[in-house]
Amino acid sequence: DPIGQADHQRTDTFKIDELTSDLIDRCIFRLAEKNIEISKIGSPNQIVTSDRNLLNQVLTNLITNAEDALSQIVQDEKRISIEWKSKDGWIEISVRDNGHGIPETITTRVLDLGYSTKAEGDGIGLTFCSKTMQQLHGYLEIAEPDSHCGTVVTLYLPCVEN
Repeated sequence: DPIGQADHQRTDTFKIDELTSDLIDRCIFRLAEKNIEISKIGSPNQIVTSDRNLLNQVLTNLITNAEDALSQIVQDEKRISIEWKSKDGWIEISVRDNGHGIPETITTRVLDLGYSTKAEGDGIGLTFCSKTMQQLHGYLEIAEPDSHCGTVVTLYLPCVEN
């Protein structure tokens, strides 16, 4: 069960900067072939206590979704960014792209199991991300559509005293 696999999570303490650097290293050449630039913005010392593997899977899925969305459009600059900050007891990690965004008519449906906007999609990805964030004692939020910013998906994890 890909949705329930987060039941046996580990707890790791790690820097978000290191996790995002590893993610970018794994996908930068594939993205470059599609003329998509990827970057990260956040404190290099921001530490999170969570299951690194599960958080990596969620971020990988969000980057893949952004890549797929940007691959479907024609524009000169295609960008994905991973941004993080600590705010009000939460660590916020956002994945944003500068594509067309998720149409307002389907924003409420994209987290439904089995719903996909992709011709060959299975509708598991965002549901997995949302359920995994719940398992990690956090949550996922998709920003309201905005014609100037593409799609923004933000992950919220509770800050843990170290």
